[in-house]
Amino acid sequence: MDMRERTLYVQMFGGFSMYYGKKVISFNRVRNSKSVRLLQMLLLSVPDGISKNELIDNLYCWNGENDNADS
Repeated sequence: MDMRERTLYVQMFGGFSMYYGKKVISFNRVRNSKSVRLLQMLLLSVPDGISKNELIDNLYCWNGENDNADS
């Protein structure tokens, strides 16, 4: 198996999309869900990581903002 076939490609600026090799990973039905938001936060926080409080604030908007994402 070619190394490019086992590579995860992530585009996060100008839209969010992911590919595993040449296959598109589809987020059509859950694009704004908390699971996709969590994935994006974790990808953006590499290599330093993200604190539990930051995750809670961003996923559940406990900082006073409204949460429009699906549960």
